[in-house]
Amino acid sequence: MTITPKVTKTAFLLFGAGLVAGVFWCFFSFRRNALDSPVRFVPLQAVLGISSEVIEAQGKVVNIAEPVEYFPATGVYLFEVTVHSNTFEFAGDAAKILHFVREIKFLNSNSIDWSDKSLEVLQGGKDAVAAMVDGLWRIIRHPIDTASGLGSATTDFYEYAKQYTQGKVNPSEDFANFAEAYFTDKCVDVANERNLNFEELETTQAKALFVNLAKYRIGGQLSVETLTSFLTFTKVAKVASLTKLGRYGSLFRYGTMAEIGAARVAKFDEAARAFSNLELLAALLNPQRIATLATENALNSKLSKVMYYLRQEELAGRNISESLWRSMKMSGADKPFVGPRSFAHPKMDHAQLLNNYKHLKDADVFDVPQNMESLRRGKSVVTREGKSLDVNHIVPKSRAPELENSWANLEYMDSSLNRSLGNSLTKASQEKLLLFQKSGALNGDHVKQILVNAGG
Repeated sequence: MTITPKVTKTAFLLFGAGLVAGVFWCFFSFRRNALDSPVRFVPLQAVLGISSEVIEAQGKVVNIAEPVEYFPATGVYLFEVTVHSNTFEFAGDAAKILHFVREIKFLNSNSIDWSDKSLEVLQGGKDAVAAMVDGLWRIIRHPIDTASGLGSATTDFYEYAKQYTQGKVNPSEDFANFAEAYFTDKCVDVANERNLNFEELETTQAKALFVNLAKYRIGGQLSVETLTSFLTFTKVAKVASLTKLGRYGSLFRYGTMAEIGAARVAKFDEAARAFSNLELLAALLNPQRIATLATENALNSKLSKVMYYLRQEELAGRNISESLWRSMKMSGADKPFVGPRSFAHPKMDHAQLLNNYKHLKDADVFDVPQNMESLRRGKSVVTREGKSLDVNHIVPKSRAPELENSWANLEYMDSSLNRSLGNSLTKASQEKLLLFQKSGALNGDHVKQILVNAGG
């Protein structure tokens, strides 16, 4: 058989087309897998480097949602921790969650009232800094009374006072910068004594306690040591830093520690900003995590967060139905799941979540500026007319506790209407009951008993 040039050319063309098609298939297959599975969910014990102290604290000191969402590309975990009905969410590693557990232990040892939201951290720090600035002004305005106790720093003090009278220095700026750095150094000091880094604290309550401890340690008087430090401060060359404390190099004892803490915070904040809407949705939708929810109505706040991220997807020009399904696949919510007080049915959950999104959109909820922040934080929202919306259990949880944490059983409802209905079974409730029966969440006898008890 003779192979003609035409046959050879055709064969090469076919081979080339097949090769290109294969490359494209591999690329898009990899891209699809990368987009659909960029995260993993792992047990707390599988977190790399996890401390036994954290494992022992789980369920006693803190409630860490499991499984934990893990991002292999960056080696970062997304932790969701509940403490006394307060939920904290942050990116980090094993050292970060250990630090948080120790922070909570410290707070518990100080009998913190978690319902008290009046702690003013910044104000407490500002008061301490302002007191130091006033003290430095009194000293510089009475140099003769001050210089007697300065020893070898006397010359520096008189030189600074002289430059002040000549208008060559700006004491207001110098005093403020020094006082802020000095006070922060004391805050880092008292936190370090308890194996904590002040820069890495997550709770307002812990920061407030350390601010108060630092204020107590400084007291109301400026010492000769403080003034000597200030005089050294005025001559120190500033360096690039993440914190105002680290800006002055080794002048302050805990400058390096503050920089280390701030660098870790910046690292994890950057990683968190890189999380996609789908990845954050996946953390909310994971059925195993939902099954571990210990707080009553905990899924209600998560519903609002889901609405927030779906809105971000729509604003980005994406199809929210597809986005929701992809995030469900990431989290394992694309498969049925049954827990003690939770039930996941992919088709029902997907449909009801989209119904809730449509409800909010029809009520112009997304057009009310403050609502977006409320949704992001899992809080209640209002319509354009100002009517409050609650998250309601379609089948009341008192009737079917096993449906308390089911996406398919949650809806948004006018607050006043929700209160008036109580735990009554409406027509919509009865229809939903039959759907849950059909899906296998509830058996027929149970549904009949619910209807009988309700007089239906």
